[in-house]
Amino acid sequence: MDYLVEFYSVSKSYKGSYALRDLNLGLQRGRCIGILGPEGAGKTAFCNLLSGVESPDCGELLFDGKKIKARTKKRISYLPQKSFIRNFRKVSELMSFYGCYFADFDRNRAVELMRIFGISPENYISSDRGLNELISISCFAARRADMYVLDEPLAYFDRDERQNFLKTALQGFDNRPLIVIAARHLRGIAPLLDDVVLLHEGKTKLIVSAEEIREKTGMDAEGLYKEVFTDGIV
Repeated sequence: MDYLVEFYSVSKSYKGSYALRDLNLGLQRGRCIGILGPEGAGKTAFCNLLSGVESPDCGELLFDGKKIKARTKKRISYLPQKSFIRNFRKVSELMSFYGCYFADFDRNRAVELMRIFGISPENYISSDRGLNELISISCFAARRADMYVLDEPLAYFDRDERQNFLKTALQGFDNRPLIVIAARHLRGIAPLLDDVVLLHEGKTKLIVSAEEIREKTGMDAEGLYKEVFTDGIV
């Protein structure tokens, strides 16, 4: 298989407690993969390792056959749960930051996405979390990366809005990138997924394709999540 990312017995702990434990899996290029699980399952730790923000305590994590280093991280676009957008006064300042630090940033694509979302580069950054999420994802998706990692994206929108906004931001790539979406709240995400990885207490509980879920159960990823986890959070 054409794996872009490979985990070999990867573990990560914080203050003596495992966030991820002995992960073994591969993520294929050109797929949209959901990393799903309840709170505390290890999703953010998973994203931080993928994006190179943190390193495994043990095991080996490979991106395109190599360990994730500074040069590798340039090929990865990461949208973390906690945004740094409030560090900027205007949208145009955020775009200038992206243009300065990321050589693959396409300002025209960012402007076009913002236009679709009803945002002007001359807008001021406000305290509106939903608006700020749209600004952030426009810049995030305007990079020409080989992998896009999103941790609980667009959580402040309803099901239809979230699906439409994500679909708009994550389409139009011509380089078959790997897209990884970590989520506890599945509103609007399930229809976008090709594969599903269910995490529970830092371990993989299930790895399955969305097609196989539909064929065997008649459900989508959201239905599977409800069946596997009993916390009722979707």
